[in-house]
Amino acid sequence: MSMLGATIHSVDSSGRVTLKEEQSRRLPEMVFLAQGWDGCVLLMLEQQLNDLKAVLGQYGILDPDVDDMRRMLLGTCCESKIDGQRRLKLPEALRDWAGIIPGESRALVMDLGTRYEVWEENRYRTYMDSKAPQLRNVARRLFGSVQPEEAEDEAE
Repeated sequence: MSMLGATIHSVDSSGRVTLKEEQSRRLPEMVFLAQGWDGCVLLMLEQQLNDLKAVLGQYGILDPDVDDMRRMLLGTCCESKIDGQRRLKLPEALRDWAGIIPGESRALVMDLGTRYEVWEENRYRTYMDSKAPQLRNVARRLFGSVQPEEAEDEAE
């Protein structure tokens, strides 16, 4: 998984997204989809799903904080096969979660280097617009124009 970047795709009336050739070549035939942060669909490889299960499995079965993570990430997780025409089917429950409307929405498929996310295009743009001031502050901390202790003072 190292394409990095985002591509925009139409969503057909069956809720399928046709991936770019490069994306379908990099992804295995079977992937796993779940609710992601902030209203996106998380796309995981089998090993990533296994790693997630292992981490969550380290906690007690009745830990309410971990249960919420299990509900979000494992409780909504399903297999999805990329077919021979490079189409990825987004299940109805996950489309609803992400605000993706078959035949109307456009899906933004983003490779973050560690995982893929699938967003409804306009939802993604609105989300990123809302995060712009915060991202500017993070960039200042990461790239040196503000020292970490100054950033803490600004946040207060």
